[in-house]
Amino acid sequence: YVHQKEELEDLASFLEEKTPFRLDTYHADRRSEDRLSIQADFQANRLDFILATSAFGMGINQVKTRFVLHYHLPQSLNEYVQEAGRCGRDGCQAMVLSLYTENEWRRLKFFQDKLWEEKEGVLANLEAYYRMKERKKKRFLEQLPEELRERLLFYSNHYRWIEEAKTHYMDYLKVRSQEIQEVLAFLTGKTCLRQQLFRSFDQVLKVSSSSWCCSNCQTLDKNSEILQAYLKSGEAKFLNQEEVQREDWRRRLQKLFQTKP
Repeated sequence: YVHQKEELEDLASFLEEKTPFRLDTYHADRRSEDRLSIQADFQANRLDFILATSAFGMGINQVKTRFVLHYHLPQSLNEYVQEAGRCGRDGCQAMVLSLYTENEWRRLKFFQDKLWEEKEGVLANLEAYYRMKERKKKRFLEQLPEELRERLLFYSNHYRWIEEAKTHYMDYLKVRSQEIQEVLAFLTGKTCLRQQLFRSFDQVLKVSSSSWCCSNCQTLDKNSEILQAYLKSGEAKFLNQEEVQREDWRRRLQKLFQTKP
């Protein structure tokens, strides 16, 4: 999972050049027909992996997915659980890996700070929009950035009074800021990561001491018993260049629609 679409495409180009893996990208800028084709390829095991934004996942039930990698950290634990839940859906062992550096911490903190920096501007525009005569509202919205425009439309459609809209917006800021803080606390904590996730959803998880759990419960370096067992289990597949036969788009399309050449 990669948050920025531009970075996602750059990473895909790099991997296509440097590795033999069959891969594709999935994000909101891809055409709907492309997204459907990519989903079909993924579920039919015609792709080794997908680089995707959070737009990918809901409704996708590829039960044999063994691995999810977070190239960027999610902005909430709920988002993390949704994305991590793409693997191990058959009940067998799977692995979720989150990559982060100090730059990644700064990126999350940037999102957190940005929420509050935008507060005064959003509140001012809310006030202006609610007080404005109906005939002026369309023109006013056209001059605003898309995200702010959508926010004003949301509040005008759901709240009759400006004070109700403001109250909801302030509550939203507090919740979003808290969600980001929970992600930072989750990955810097020293206790069991799975237990932390369950507690955040008011649940309790009992884990056997012999079970594979998380990097806080068991060491997970390249020589660790857990990782070596995983790689030798037959579930991890490494491809040589000669093993990958890339197909042209016509043959892939024929397979997708199950037509004969």
